[in-house]
Amino acid sequence: MNASECTDDSTLVLNFSAVESRWQTMLFNGGGDGHNVFSKKLYDKNGEDWMRENVISTGPFSVGIATNYLSFLGVTSFRFLIPFYLQGALRLSPAQIAYVLIPNAVSRIIFGPLTGNLSDRFGRRPFTAAGLALCGIGLYMMGFMGENTSIWYVVVSIIVFSSGSGIFASPNSAAIFESAIQSRYGVVSALVNLSRNAGNVTGIAIATAIVAGTMMGNGYSSDVDAVMVAGKGSALLGIFISGMKFVYFSMATVQILSSFANLMTREPSLRNPA
Repeated sequence: MNASECTDDSTLVLNFSAVESRWQTMLFNGGGDGHNVFSKKLYDKNGEDWMRENVISTGPFSVGIATNYLSFLGVTSFRFLIPFYLQGALRLSPAQIAYVLIPNAVSRIIFGPLTGNLSDRFGRRPFTAAGLALCGIGLYMMGFMGENTSIWYVVVSIIVFSSGSGIFASPNSAAIFESAIQSRYGVVSALVNLSRNAGNVTGIAIATAIVAGTMMGNGYSSDVDAVMVAGKGSALLGIFISGMKFVYFSMATVQILSSFANLMTREPSLRNPA
């Protein structure tokens, strides 16, 4: 692969013509040469900031994408582990678990449109920071759940967490799009979805690795079916809960740090194409 060719002091041509054909298909959605030309001189003539206009690397944009990913990291970890806890520790049936998780969806339905509208009037940063802080608080509350935790404590923890997620989502998406120029909205939309999907996949992987590692490190199989039939007070159930707590405490800390990152980021401003 020819890495690059310098045609002048301000233009760089990336040449991928030597890439094996199967990788060309993956990279460019088709065969043949792939050439991407970046010319700083062209944009300097218009008095524009080349890096900001082409890489879309503004502070609010980068923080928005990163915190979107970290938010879904926490959401997926919560969703993945909570059914096992409710069935294994609290002995709820699948139907009862569904009722317990209904507030999770209701909170998002209520706060998503509401905070999106309010953030249009009062700015994005208060809602993104507050939403992530609530996510962290909810996850910290879940980190204290045990075998004898009241079902109402669990429901309140879920409501706090899901409300924070609902408060965060719409203003953060708006902030991301406001930080990019309108001609790049297609790319921005792809990045938003990529960060969401990456958070979903990574959250499951991290939660699984931590809980399975905790169980195996204590001499048990990582098979979660054994947890479902383990009796109250059993060592296996206690080990599973300890792994779950570690996941929730870790993800809660990530959400709080993300909240501070939003507080330290300036408000995005709508950027229009030249």
